[in-house]
Amino acid sequence: MATKKQYTTIEVAGGEVRLSSPATSTGASSRSRTSPRSARENARLSSPPSDLIIRPCRRGELVAVLDLWAESRSQYATTRDDVDAVERVIERDPSSLLIAERGAGLIGTVVAAWDGWRGNMYRLAVAVEERRSGVGLALVRAGEAHLRERGARRVTALVGSEDDGAVALWEAAGYVHDRYVTRFVKNL
Repeated sequence: MATKKQYTTIEVAGGEVRLSSPATSTGASSRSRTSPRSARENARLSSPPSDLIIRPCRRGELVAVLDLWAESRSQYATTRDDVDAVERVIERDPSSLLIAERGAGLIGTVVAAWDGWRGNMYRLAVAVEERRSGVGLALVRAGEAHLRERGARRVTALVGSEDDGAVALWEAAGYVHDRYVTRFVKNL
């Protein structure tokens, strides 16, 4: 059986998330419903860099966040990004926009928003040169920890359905495509 890396602990201390060293387990979870493609992708997931810090975004970092989103933007994203919109996100919940940094550099983001009923994750972005290094999965796990602290029992992730790399990451993180619920959108 293939070995699979799993994070055993996510510590949230002082607004920062620290991930423990991955433990190795054999086989897949009995609840896992992954496709052969996602099983292959899962086997190739990397441990996060040891110097990775994930923490809430600060107001002074919004331009850097927008720059990362512009560089990493999925071709399937349709909502325009601007400073005012990102400011509203952190005004509503200052800890919902999480950033990943190494050294002095911003290398990833995820929005982990809680509406009182369900957790939602979107704007998962990793700098191109940091992809396949474990940063994306670390951000997903940090987002889950953030939402779990708020009481979320279920998380929805907004993912471009044709974005194979993004779909593979979310599947490898244990998320499954909901065949029964379709998202309807309207720009206001």
